[in-house]
Amino acid sequence: MNLLIARQPIFDATDHIAGYELIARTGDAEQEDAGALVNALLGDGSRRLAEGNLAFVTVTRDMLLSGGLEALDPTAAVLQIQPELYGLPEVLNACRELADAGYAIALDDFRFSEDLRPLLELATIVKIDSAERGLAALGRECEAVAPYQVQLLAEGIDHRADHETCLRLGFSLFQGLLFARPEQVTRRDLSVAQIRTISVMNRVRDLDVTEQQLEEEFRTDPGLSYKLL
Repeated sequence: MNLLIARQPIFDATDHIAGYELIARTGDAEQEDAGALVNALLGDGSRRLAEGNLAFVTVTRDMLLSGGLEALDPTAAVLQIQPELYGLPEVLNACRELADAGYAIALDDFRFSEDLRPLLELATIVKIDSAERGLAALGRECEAVAPYQVQLLAEGIDHRADHETCLRLGFSLFQGLLFARPEQVTRRDLSVAQIRTISVMNRVRDLDVTEQQLEEEFRTDPGLSYKLL
């Protein structure tokens, strides 16, 4: 099985790289494999893939609730929350625990609404797609989040005029084709052992898996415990 990891840089207001959004896919599927990406970031993976910058990683509901994200270095990773998770009480609680543990939370493709205020209080970064908003709508979003201690990240910056507009509105981070296209940084064939490890890690994060099922996974592969430590 192939593991493909791509990244797109995120720039600060002085056009210096502040981080990379990372995306991983396994096999021939087009769907993002968040679990494989988190596994790739363990150890020194973040330093290698993001070159010492922040690694922006999309996380799923199961990953948030499993506790497995705490294996990541909180100084190296930004955990991106997708809009479909915003309204879930269990996600809010998980984000609160992660924020208390020092992890940066980014709210992806954000659109303000009153019920999101508790989540905003936990966020470090708010990502807004500038390509989908007019100037007035962007201004309203910026005004709505102004009371919160968050950085504004403008996605979809494809033209210099968009960049200048977002700068004036108070955005401090920028991502888009104006700066760089996503680039492939690694592609390698996974060994049978690596595929097995990723599979079990994903099972551990699956909230529907029973203790008996996990015990069976480790019983059939006694060396797996050492691989995961």
